[in-house]
Amino acid sequence: MQKITITTTFFLLFCILLLACQENGDPSKGNKPDSTVILSKFQKDSLEAVLEQKMIDTVSKLPDVKERSKLIETNSLGNRHLRIWVAGIPDARKFYWIAVGEGYGKNEVTHFNFHVYPDPTRILFYDVINEREMPLEEWREHK
Repeated sequence: MQKITITTTFFLLFCILLLACQENGDPSKGNKPDSTVILSKFQKDSLEAVLEQKMIDTVSKLPDVKERSKLIETNSLGNRHLRIWVAGIPDARKFYWIAVGEGYGKNEVTHFNFHVYPDPTRILFYDVINEREMPLEEWREHK
């Protein structure tokens, strides 16, 4: 999977927003331009893809995820790899649900679940059994 750097992410966001700005109205007729940014479906999807990749990159940098990845690759002699994917996008809950696990064809084995709040970026471990979030420090004490 190709990683997007922070510089590339900001460049893409800038380009998307630049393309999205539209001036409505004719100043010669006394109409003021509309400063509302209108995004097309393609632009919204592109922006969402950039944000999702940023959330995945953020989780991939956690020491816990790096350690588990190394453990899986070592134990499988390089045949298995950890995978990180978006399990849920923000809606009323305001966070990205990022899952970390392994894929075996039709089966996924999830090792970790995180809720990542994008603004400001905040990562919480999600305990699916007890259906609760906990700060990473608290989770690390109990794992």
